[in-house]
Amino acid sequence: MKRFIAVALLLTAFVAAGTYSIAIADDAAGNKPKPEKKDKAPKAPKLTKPWSDLSDLSDDQKSRISDIHKKAVDEMKTIQERERQDIMAVLTEEQKAKISQLEQEEAAKKKEAAAAKKKEMSGGGGGGGEKKKDGE
Repeated sequence: MKRFIAVALLLTAFVAAGTYSIAIADDAAGNKPKPEKKDKAPKAPKLTKPWSDLSDLSDDQKSRISDIHKKAVDEMKTIQERERQDIMAVLTEEQKAKISQLEQEEAAKKKEAAAAKKKEMSGGGGGGGEKKKDGE
């Protein structure tokens, strides 16, 4: 019985140490949870052009314009999704597979571009390469 308790305690210690080391590794990698932001004051809604160019809008007008814009964006997303579903219903299985492949390739390209931009922004470009010209 003492052996069983000793093994149980030892396993518990290993699990605790493993969990702790993972937490330390996440902290070192910058994967810390972001602290919650305290709302100091409600922010004025961010408007899109051309509405953002109007300097004499009241807070109420800004809020209402922002709400209208958000509703319109949501409706457009719904319409685009319905369009996609209707088009996909017309395609053959092979064509659907091809679309899926093309979308995955596009997502991979976007991910690579975002990673390259993040690396460039952080100054990790290495500095020894040639600079790209505009248009390349």
